[in-house]
Order: sequence, then structure tokens, then C-alpha cells
Amino acid sequence: GDSRNKDDDYATHQGETTLFYRIFPKLSVLGGGSYALTSREKPVFSDSKQYAGYGGFRYEVTEQLTGIVKIGALHKDFDAGDVDDTTQVYASGEVQASFSERSSLNLRLRRNIGETSLTDGTNAYGAYYVRTGFDAAMTYSCPALPNVLILGDVGYIRETYPADENDRSDDRVELGVGIDYKFLKYFTVGVKY
Repeated sequence: GDSRNKDDDYATHQGETTLFYRIFPKLSVLGGGSYALTSREKPVFSDSKQYAGYGGFRYEVTEQLTGIVKIGALHKDFDAGDVDDTTQVYASGEVQASFSERSSLNLRLRRNIGETSLTDGTNAYGAYYVRTGFDAAMTYSCPALPNVLILGDVGYIRETYPADENDRSDDRVELGVGIDYKFLKYFTVGVKY
């Protein structure tokens, strides 16, 4: 809300597509990509475009257990001439386990690029950082209370700033717990902290 910090206002528009092709009853190969455009209020630090391409596979171990692996590259193209473009490895691994119709566990490892919201005057750490981490999300439906769904998640992300001369890195831990109550087929109310 501070007019002096209007440089930090930005919008990101992103689209992604993934195509699967089943080559065996339980194995599918996949390929895909994404495009993101980040535009900032003027005067800008730098607008940017991000391109990603990846390949991988999806394997259904059982009807309840599926694994997905994606690996590829991300390229971030900054409009400003004094900001170096970057190409980084993109990787994602996910395990999806379904215990029942409403109880499941998802584990995900990932590596991608985040864009800083830095202005011309505060660009000491560079225009982007690399995020590497994991997260786990659990949903559980108690048989005695079929309309109640218990939610929980945990995550850890390490953010490193390649352009920083002091080798800055930040560690972020995320924890969450919640509960949903299903009143009708398409009406659920919940709370999460």
C-alpha cells in the first residue's frame, strides 16, 4: 500500500500442459511444458518470461499407489539488459497413495525457480532464487464420521540465491492442519491453520 514501494507490485500469468501416453498397462510416458509471464509496475526492476520443458513417466504400482517423475529444464528470460538470464534443472517426483475414496497421502520432491520481488534499489540478492524441497499432504476420513475429513501437511524448502556474493540461502518450513465437514455432495465447510 506504500506508493514508494509500487515497484514491488507484479503479476504472474502462467499456463502448463502435460501429455501422457500409456505404453504398458501400468506405465505411461509423459511430456509437457509451461510458460509464465511476470510483469511489474513501472518503473520496473525487470519483467520476465519463463519457459519450461520436461519429460518423465507415470507408473501405477497398484490401484492405490502411483508414482510420477518429471525432469527437464527451466529458462528465465529477463527483459532488463543488466540482469543475466538463467537456465536451471527442473525436477519433480511425486507419490500418490489412496487408502480409500477420501483418504490419501501425497509426497512430492521438487526443484524450480522463484522470482524475487526486488526493485532497482534493492537488487543485492539478484532477480531469482532456486527452490529445492519436499512436501507431504495427508487427508483422512474417519469411518465413524464419514462427513469429516482431517487434513495435514508438512513441507521444507531451501531457497538459494545464485547471484548473491554472500551465498544467501533461506530455509522455510511449512506445517498445516485442518478439518473439513461435508454437508451436501457439493458443499463443504472447513478450517485450516
